[in-house]
Amino acid sequence: MIALDVDGTLLDPHEQISPRVRKAIRDAIADGCLVTLATGRRLVGAQFIAQELGLDLPLILHGGAVVQDSATGAVIYQHPHEPETVEALVDLFLRHGRQPIVYESPGFGGRLYVGDAALDSEATRQYEALRGPFVRVPRDELRRIRHVLSVATLSEPGTLGELRDAVAAIADTSPLLSPWHLLECDALEVFPAGCSKARALEHVAAAHGITMDEIMAIGDGLNDCEILGAVGLGVAMGNACPEALAVSRVQVGRNDEDGVAEAIERFVLRH
Repeated sequence: MIALDVDGTLLDPHEQISPRVRKAIRDAIADGCLVTLATGRRLVGAQFIAQELGLDLPLILHGGAVVQDSATGAVIYQHPHEPETVEALVDLFLRHGRQPIVYESPGFGGRLYVGDAALDSEATRQYEALRGPFVRVPRDELRRIRHVLSVATLSEPGTLGELRDAVAAIADTSPLLSPWHLLECDALEVFPAGCSKARALEHVAAAHGITMDEIMAIGDGLNDCEILGAVGLGVAMGNACPEALAVSRVQVGRNDEDGVAEAIERFVLRH
């Protein structure tokens, strides 16, 4: 099996799949290799990519917090926050003057809940235009959203470190702070402790009788580190962050150099 990150990996800097990468993936499938996506995107941002590539395997989405059927969107696996954790995170974000974005599981509607618009950063407004719409609710209702996959906020680069450190003090959470180049901002997203692409991939692989040692994963970001270290062959893109490079076994070209195709050609289509 091959598990592919999307942004910074499968897609080039123009958010396109190059002809060489597309051919390599289709050749791998034709040779009997299973291929899936393991991405931070939600289904709405990943399903068309799966369709373009002819992938029919369940997709690992939202950083591993949910697995959905690639065609129907049916939820196969999810790892949500406990209700009391959501309440604590929303309260903490609001105390720091940050707009919480509360992601509801697609199995229960998949809505994006936020609070009063006065808290929106410029990045938040751009994000709503790109991935919205938001459902705006009062603070008390925001705290009581259930079946939550993650709680996030967006802000100018270099401004969320203090909030990340504060989140780390809340039990059963896994905060991930990383730059989001598409909107030129930083994103702090808080998942349940133990939630990862690697854990979701284990679930998908086991359903097909495949062990983690039989998987090649390719990625570039902080949220790829666990999956790159957990599989038989972890491949980091040439544009990967230092943490992803450190845990991978192999490095290939950048996403503007057909690095995904290089990996598949070298390690799957060896003949």
